Amino acid sequence: MSKFIVTGGAGFIGSHLVDFLLSQKHEVIAIDNLTTGNISNLKQASKYSTFRFLKSDLKAVDYGTLLEKGDTIMHLAATVGVKKVCEETLETFDNNFQGTQILLDAAVKKDCQFLFTSTSEVYGDKKEAMKETDYSQMYVTHGGRCAYTLSKFCGEFLCLAYHEKYNLKVVITRLFNTIGARQRPEYGMVVPKFVESTILKNPITVFDDGKQTRSFCDVSDTVSALSALIQADHTNGEIFNIGNSEPVEILELAEYILSINQSDTAIEFQPLPDGRDQNKDIKDRCPSLDKIFDYINWKPKYHWTEAVKRTNDYYLSVLSPNNSDSIN
Repeated sequence: MSKFIVTGGAGFIGSHLVDFLLSQKHEVIAIDNLTTGNISNLKQASKYSTFRFLKSDLKAVDYGTLLEKGDTIMHLAATVGVKKVCEETLETFDNNFQGTQILLDAAVKKDCQFLFTSTSEVYGDKKEAMKETDYSQMYVTHGGRCAYTLSKFCGEFLCLAYHEKYNLKVVITRLFNTIGARQRPEYGMVVPKFVESTILKNPITVFDDGKQTRSFCDVSDTVSALSALIQADHTNGEIFNIGNSEPVEILELAEYILSINQSDTAIEFQPLPDGRDQNKDIKDRCPSLDKIFDYINWKPKYHWTEAVKRTNDYYLSVLSPNNSDSIN
């Protein structure tokens, strides 16, 4: 049994990763300050004797006593959500960058393995499938969401620098849109926002013309990839895309959600908000999965329509009159 430390462990992807690792008979410590995470996400995990939760900011943890030689750190903690990132740019960069450096220093001292979750946004705006060898492009002139992108890209640099200088085992993953149960809509996550609007019979807001594309990967597929990558020997020092390779237009996504709910909810088109206007938004985003398939034979199990349907079914159950749980 190996020990895993999952930062952001009460968050959307983090809590699913915690559940997955526990199901694989590992010991897991989840760290989360609950700023955007939710302790209710760890209901299933709390049933395991091999699980422990630590409510803390990453800067306040005593890693000298927490970590042991050979532990694995899965670093998912970050300021997330387009709305939150655009409103809190300095906090976003500081939180994401400093937290990563603190953890890398701790990993070196205890000879730990380290997985870093970066973002597809480092690729910028490209129509073709994005490959790990592509140049990065970032809009940095007028702030906005670039605080998130730059902090993640700097985190990638740190990981590779620590790998080269200290021979630390690191794996970098660039996540494309991951969806599923527990994802919260209030920070601008498009699928839960659309589903919530449909179920509550509020108009769905589609920005611009809705022709921008994203690729949606079920969270169960994402966490299986994260686990497999860090546990493989030959992934050390490498960068991998994780996502679904089929692009979907946002308008098509909205129409699909309406159709599976048999809803006549209106779609309202609005201009891009501040922080995403003036060409600061990414128009298209789709990964090449050739590298991750070559290394660990991974590809997503769920088609994007299945992933959206599974997310939709979760919110139908949560928002039902007989359910006291909250998606917030």
